[in-house]
This record gives sequence, structure tokens and C-alpha cells, in this order.
Amino acid sequence: MPRGRICLTAQWKVPNFVAMDPAIEIDGVGRDFAVSKGATVRALDDVSFNVGAGEVVALLGANGAGKTTLTKILATLLLPTRGTARVMGHDVVDAVKAVRGCAGVILGGDKGLDLTLERTLEQDISFGLRMLVDMGIKAISESPLADPTTTVQALDRVHDVLRQLARRELPEGAERDADGVVRLVVPSMDWHAFVRHGFEELRLAGSASPQVARRLQAALDDLLEWAPQDRQEPLQEQLDLLQEAVERTVDEPRNRRPAHQPDAQGIGIAAGDSTAEVPSPTAR
Repeated sequence: MPRGRICLTAQWKVPNFVAMDPAIEIDGVGRDFAVSKGATVRALDDVSFNVGAGEVVALLGANGAGKTTLTKILATLLLPTRGTARVMGHDVVDAVKAVRGCAGVILGGDKGLDLTLERTLEQDISFGLRMLVDMGIKAISESPLADPTTTVQALDRVHDVLRQLARRELPEGAERDADGVVRLVVPSMDWHAFVRHGFEELRLAGSASPQVARRLQAALDDLLEWAPQDRQEPLQEQLDLLQEAVERTVDEPRNRRPAHQPDAQGIGIAAGDSTAEVPSPTAR
């Protein structure tokens, strides 16, 4: 006998999404589990519904209602006892590889899992920043092969990403229907989080390197000029922390001045006398 009921709720269409064939088709799906002495437990019984492309759907149900069982069937981790299910037109029994190419599975702890798209650079900016920060940190780790120039190059890209985000409206993490009712909440990063994500670990790891410190300061100075007033606080915070770190890590006062000199190349043309004037083309 069935153990509970699944309720399909919050079926909401993403605005302006072009209608396509159903993304998920479930027709009469059932699943039985064998227990001791030949008895069976029916986890799912005659479940049928479609999810269109661009729709956001939530499943509600008590423990044991079959929510995880249904999700595992859609993820090709369980076979249905009865009925059929398709993901992007691919049968979950006959086209396992095709289904897994359309969606991924992320375990949600001991009690469930979520069916979701694979994390990508195109859809997750923080993932790209994380990779850049990791590369920058590895390049200046304690090793005979330490390479601060690579860290400066990683900072070039971090600077570019944050410059593009600085004047953009960032998602609030809540998707609303036509009436303004919140239908889906997605964890998202605000501007403060992006700044810390991009600079904090590189600052902690690289403040002792004049080359990295100079590139960090150049990036922060530029972003303070570029970013709107209401987004300058986290940038100024990182700049203050960088300057304090240089004071702590560089013992010789004479060596602190070069480390405090902003330079978009790390130690490039600004490594010379900062007061020297570049000759004009006609002064020959």
C-alpha cells in the first residue's frame, strides 16, 4: 500500500521563457521495494505530471511519501516498477546516458538529493572567481617554484570580473510570480561577498609580496573610482586591510614605500621613480 502522498506545488513559469516540449514527463510511475518475507512496500503509486521548459516546480510530502524515490528515478539512480518517465525527451530506463547528459545529481546529505544543472562558469560567476583565486594562491605558496607574476595575472582577471559587476544590478536571490509572490529562493552573493571572494584570500596570502601587494592596491584604487558610492565600503575595507598587512609583514621602512605603490603590472613601469616624468614625443 502507498506510504503517503506527494503534492505538486509552486509550479511557476519563468517570465518570457519560450515554450518548448516538456522538460520532464512522468506517466503512471510507481515503485515498490521488497521487504522481509516477500512483502513489498509501495513508495510511489501512479504518479503523473509534466514539467514544462522554464517552469520551477516544488514537491511537498511527508517523510516516506516518495519524493526522494521519484527524484532518484528521474536521475536514473532507480528503476521504476511501473510507468514511464522522460527527461528532455529521453527515457530514464532506455536512454540513461542521454538523461545524465542533461542533468546532474547533487546529494543533499543523508536524507535526500536535488536534481540540478551542473555548475558552470557561464552560470556561476563565483565559481570562476574561486578558480582564479585558487590559481593565484597556489602560485605564491611556500615553494621554490613560487611565481608572483602568475598571481598578478590571476588578479588581472579578478579585477576585470569585479569591474564588470561593479555597476550591474545583482540578483536578490528570490524569484517572484506575476503577483510579486516569492516562489523560489536561491542562495546568491551580494556585492560585498563578491569583493571578499575575489580579494580576501589573495590579500592574506600575498601581502608580503611587493609585486602582489602593488597589483592588489592598483585594482582596489581603480574599483573605488569606478564603483558607485554605495558599493565602495567593502573595497575601502580591503584596501585598509591590505595597507595594514604590508606594514606588519615588511620590516624595513624603506621597503614599505615600494610595496604601497599601486602598479597594475605588479612591478612594472611604476617600479622606477614615481616622480619621474615621461618625456613627450616632441622633447628630443
